[in-house]
Amino acid sequence: MSLPVGTRLGAYEILAPIGAGGMGEVYRAADARLNRTVALKVLPADLARNLERRERFEREVRAISSLTHPHICAVFDVGRDGDIEFLVMEFIEGQTLEHRLVSGALPIDQALRHAIEIGGALDHAHRRGVVHRDLKPSNIMLTRSGVKLLDFGLAKTGIADPMASGSLISGTDSKTLTANGTILGTLHYMAPEQLEARAVDARTDIFALGAVIDEMLTGRKTFDGASQASVIAAVLRSDPAPLRAANPLVPAALDRAVRKCLEKDADDRWQTARDLTSELVWIRDNQTASKLSQPAQNYSRFRQRLWIAAGIVVAVAAAIVSFEELTRSRVVANESAPVHFTLPPPDGSSFAECNNCMAVSPDGLKIVFVATEPGGTVQLWLRSLDSATPRALPETGDARGPFWFPDSRTIGFFARDRLRTIDVNGSSTRTLAATNTIQSQGATVAPDGTVLFASLGSGLSRLPATGGPITPVTKLDLQRQEIAHSWPQFLPDGRHFLYRIKSRQPENTGIFLGSIDSDSRSLILSDDGNPVPAGPGYMLYGTNSTLLARRFDLSTFRVDQTPTILAQEVMFNTSSARSAFSASDRVLVYRQVGLTELKWFDRNGTALQSVGPPAHYVDPALSPNQRQVAVARVDADVGASHIVLLDVTTGTATPLTSGGSSWDRSPIWSPDGDRVAFASQKSKFFEMYEKSASDAASTERPLSRQGMPAAWSRGGFVIYEPLASGVVGSWAVNGPAATGPVPDFAGRQSRLSPNGEQIAYVSDETGQNEVYIRSLRDAQHKTKISERGGVQPTWRGDGKELFYLALDRKLMAVDLSGARDSMPHVLFTTPLQASTFFIAGRIEYDVAPDGQRFLLNVPSGTSSPITVVLNWRDLIRR
Repeated sequence: MSLPVGTRLGAYEILAPIGAGGMGEVYRAADARLNRTVALKVLPADLARNLERRERFEREVRAISSLTHPHICAVFDVGRDGDIEFLVMEFIEGQTLEHRLVSGALPIDQALRHAIEIGGALDHAHRRGVVHRDLKPSNIMLTRSGVKLLDFGLAKTGIADPMASGSLISGTDSKTLTANGTILGTLHYMAPEQLEARAVDARTDIFALGAVIDEMLTGRKTFDGASQASVIAAVLRSDPAPLRAANPLVPAALDRAVRKCLEKDADDRWQTARDLTSELVWIRDNQTASKLSQPAQNYSRFRQRLWIAAGIVVAVAAAIVSFEELTRSRVVANESAPVHFTLPPPDGSSFAECNNCMAVSPDGLKIVFVATEPGGTVQLWLRSLDSATPRALPETGDARGPFWFPDSRTIGFFARDRLRTIDVNGSSTRTLAATNTIQSQGATVAPDGTVLFASLGSGLSRLPATGGPITPVTKLDLQRQEIAHSWPQFLPDGRHFLYRIKSRQPENTGIFLGSIDSDSRSLILSDDGNPVPAGPGYMLYGTNSTLLARRFDLSTFRVDQTPTILAQEVMFNTSSARSAFSASDRVLVYRQVGLTELKWFDRNGTALQSVGPPAHYVDPALSPNQRQVAVARVDADVGASHIVLLDVTTGTATPLTSGGSSWDRSPIWSPDGDRVAFASQKSKFFEMYEKSASDAASTERPLSRQGMPAAWSRGGFVIYEPLASGVVGSWAVNGPAATGPVPDFAGRQSRLSPNGEQIAYVSDETGQNEVYIRSLRDAQHKTKISERGGVQPTWRGDGKELFYLALDRKLMAVDLSGARDSMPHVLFTTPLQASTFFIAGRIEYDVAPDGQRFLLNVPSGTSSPITVVLNWRDLIRR
């Protein structure tokens, strides 16, 4: 929301815009009462509408406004004008320290003076129970009268607030991670305890001040790297290079003082800002200005350059070593919090749209993936997580299904009916096998070098890592109607392995345990997916776009019956049951469904206007009055999704749910359009909630059921699908009744008819997904509607026509009025993603009540990034 010049908010008149931050826009304004110029920050509308958040915000303002210090930007007032909430602060002229550092390091005497002023300001705040938590050069203004400490954006006060995970007065930038349960602060200046989401105190600010002083004296960031992962590694494990390595004129006492600020353990740092400031004053007073500012004559230019070069070498070496240690220690320790970030495809290229096209190395340091260049060339790329630049691997054209050898130095892959290998340097490639029976449906390597892989039309096969004869390991059981063995993964003993068996009989499909030494097999899990043993005692697998983890006992080969959801909306191929993910003991990588856009189509398939900008949308649902669309919007960087309401005319998004790291899915409207029910996975399971559609600040009310809501009847019942049992049921939204008018039955993607007398759903009881209609009055009466497969049924507003998607992406229509032939007929071929067609609880389109327009969630053409999760095992312990 931009305010024009001349706008008045209470006693303040907008004079000019200054800039925008993470928590609103900032303006230069005139205070009519006191005839002075002020800085006025307008806060986001969702904050103003949320009474609880607004009260908490005002409490924090009162605490921070108590800070009166010449080197702290003063907070004058907080106000509200209509729906606009604003903060009034001291207007400061000058430049930020961040802007000054673009020109290089500061003279030592200036840096020392600024450090003393900042230390005094922090001491004043700390003594009043306020910790800044986001100290960095962009929050330090250089003025004629000295520094001004700005924007206690993530300030922590001594006020008890059990709901607070961070301040609401945030002004941090895009490099700041502030998701609930993860990190608050800016990576380059965060103390280890802050990065690991542990308790912070005044010593956290002292760490950040040490990093700022270091940067003022050297002109470079103390902890830096080419990626978020390498910055995290540097903060957690790397000892910063001595100041005197980059600037030999820095006094030894100042070097020691800064090093003490940057100790990893808070107990080893300066314990108060006052102690640190006193030390800095002593250093200043014991050095003359000439000694601090003038070059020492005994250092030649050659010696200075040598020092600088040595410092760079030390810093680079420390960064490399630190990342290797990152995946071996603190970030992956039990007490550490997971860290999410994303990796884009190589410049000018896109990730291959397949679900078996990336793999993380066993040591967790490298990712190999398949990418497509603009000219159509497909090849392997290698990305080290401590590097910003991936590199192409030569002689890997048409590669698919990459996999790693246990040494993390050799990569196997399938290409042109060949099984090949290449080393990570790209200097040595070889063909292990050449046969038209090889397919890229998974391969794995035992510690002794045995390669186990899937073969077309048969079971699994093996061969030595050096090449040689192919030996069958498993064979299809035709009596059990098995049609594929795929996705093998060796267990640590190198003799047993997990794999997937696909059968035409659903009860014979699942994840099995096999052995190199015998043809025995045993069922591990009835879920259909690609199993990956990872970490000590875990098994990961994907099913229906959900990435799950279960505890897995390697001594008994038994899995925990209760899975944990690690990620949602992961790319999933329903025919091969392959999810786009890979995992090592320490690092998890996956790809989610790419960006989409909500677009109207007519009955002929002509594309009309779009609703809202492209994003990662899931489960669109039109409101009864057709003015809004409730839809889940995924944030891959945080690993969460929230429900937004999109205005059909303007595309404006209004958050319905927000904050936290929960997955909110499957919104449905109440018949009167006043409320929205949805599923939210706030811990291990999806549970149902409902809240007002017109008041985002209203409380989410639990519906006391696990599952995905599918429809809201006029009688006040929500029809839902419990994901675990696969049985559709219903639950009273209001009132004491525990069950509703829908008799329990097996089905998916259920939709209630407008008159509430029938339910359309999907079942695979014939061995293929088909659409059925079931009467609610006669539970035994059902009719198969689709032919040759169908999913995602949706009713026309009058109930006289039913639509569904055929398995070849065609939108089908069936007349139910009795006036015409009731056989399904094609309306048009949709651009929907077939991989999302049969995901539990999911509908990728909605229809206008008159049946003349269809709102489809279509791909936007943007390749989705690779999401990386460090310390993924901590997600299981939440």
